[in-house]
Amino acid sequence: MWLLILLLLFVLLGCEKKTMIAWEPPAQPVRILSPRDADTLQVNWHWPSDSTQCNWEFGTADTRFLARVLTILPGGQYSARVFKYNTDAKMFAAYGDVVSSAADTLDIFYGSAAEYGSARDRSDSATFYVQAVTADSVYVSPTITVHILSFSRVDTATVPIAPKMDSLYLGSNFIGIRWCDRSFNEEGFHIFYMLADNSLWGEVAKGADSTDYTFTFYHPHREYRFWITAWNRYGESAPSDTLNIVSGARPA
Repeated sequence: MWLLILLLLFVLLGCEKKTMIAWEPPAQPVRILSPRDADTLQVNWHWPSDSTQCNWEFGTADTRFLARVLTILPGGQYSARVFKYNTDAKMFAAYGDVVSSAADTLDIFYGSAAEYGSARDRSDSATFYVQAVTADSVYVSPTITVHILSFSRVDTATVPIAPKMDSLYLGSNFIGIRWCDRSFNEEGFHIFYMLADNSLWGEVAKGADSTDYTFTFYHPHREYRFWITAWNRYGESAPSDTLNIVSGARPA
């Protein structure tokens, strides 16, 4: 008798319907762990005086800002992207690359120190959120604002760094001169010229941040030598390297 009752209970329990519980997203399925809202980042800049390139940037342009993001999402794979506030357009816009991941946490790029570099101390900010997209839903983190303080680590009360010659070229009635401005505190440049046989020389001036000059008072078919210095109230830089060129004919 007891065996029959136990067998009946076993059958009844085995036929019980199983209830499927739907996945409920947490209150914040995507959350930025770091930096935190209202955090302050300090960027210390320096002037890389050993650079030999033109158009190089002040500071450590390779510094990247990364946000650590926590995701609690259904399934495995998702894609994430930063949306950053553009102060000029007054709207949020996609920033950087889309990152694909299946991990609960990821590091995502939200800015470069080069965006905030300056030869003067200044403050700025970055406001952004992270959007995560799964196969069937879109999730957005809370928006945060990070304050960024830039500090220059250079003494501006110094003689400028010497410029570097870039190129010489011939025009229809001139010699073109290009150079690299390798300083941040010059007040102007002196362009020196000389005939290769040392029979004639002179100089002309250009203002701060200049990188080219058109030389028109030349003798035809003569070899000229050019070099540049930068100057300010504290003195004149060492001379740049020297480039030579043979002038063309004078237009009729």
